[in-house]
Amino acid sequence: MKAIYKTQINKIISAMDETLNALESHRADIETLRDEMQEDFDNHSEKWQESEAAESAQEEIDNIETVLSAAENAQSECQDAFNDLENNF
Repeated sequence: MKAIYKTQINKIISAMDETLNALESHRADIETLRDEMQEDFDNHSEKWQESEAAESAQEEIDNIETVLSAAENAQSECQDAFNDLENNF
């Protein structure tokens, strides 16, 4: 393999590593947000938890859960691609 290609691949590997670290950080932030929102919801009275405001809050928590799941999937896919690239070059 030409040295220039190896240099380019090493730059890509380095950038992917930084991306993976950023994804992990953002995923952790989303998880913390979800946990805080759920705790806030759980700390309300049962009466409140049966209200329209609670329904709206639960929908927001569910949306954050969907975003968290997508972030976890993206992180996993990127990690797999990173591993493939790193192991093959």
